[in-house]
Amino acid sequence: KIKIHPPNLPAQSILTLDDVDLTTFGPEVPDSDVDLSDSFANNFFNHVMPSLKGHGKIIDQYLADNRSTYHNTAKSRKFKFEDVLHDDPDHIVKQCYLILIAGSTELENGIENLWKRGKSGGRRLYPDFGKYMKIEMFKCFVSAAPYAWAVKKYWFHEDRDEMWDIFIPVLKDFNDKRRKLLKSCLCLMLDESMSGWCPKTDRLALEKCWPTKNRWFRLLVTVIGMSVVDL
Repeated sequence: KIKIHPPNLPAQSILTLDDVDLTTFGPEVPDSDVDLSDSFANNFFNHVMPSLKGHGKIIDQYLADNRSTYHNTAKSRKFKFEDVLHDDPDHIVKQCYLILIAGSTELENGIENLWKRGKSGGRRLYPDFGKYMKIEMFKCFVSAAPYAWAVKKYWFHEDRDEMWDIFIPVLKDFNDKRRKLLKSCLCLMLDESMSGWCPKTDRLALEKCWPTKNRWFRLLVTVIGMSVVDL
């Protein structure tokens, strides 16, 4: 820690090497393992989206309960979101989330309009999301996906009785992943912005600041380090 002294003390008495302990400073700047050569979808699910491991099985369990809104649809159409024969059993769930994101970029309102195809009333075509997934299956996903994050005691409540506890796990996971990504970026920004600060070389400025340039550099490294740790 840096000790703050009164402004009327001589420069030599303001800072000593004992004031700055560089031996205890070892910030851990997280390595970014984002592979820019990989697909957008893989990077999104690996580094941005909270883990979806096991969500296909949970959604199947939710829809198997006759209290779920789309229980009859899922049962009659034999929809399954867990694909045990695939390398990634939750790939169908990931496809649903990608469709959800793609839908946010379209002008149409409502799920039905996103599944229309052919010419629209304007100069463009309808999105035709049916080529990715059946609309009934996507509706089943929308009805069940939020509860895949929650414990079972929060399933099948009346809308007026729903609690924010349902969303706390996903918000926490989102923030943890976002913190890891932003910490790397902020460390680089901090290093770029603060390392450029240099003391004036005239005698008056040095007396007001620190006795030697080396002392300034040591202090600057410590300030950067403390800021990184605070992140």
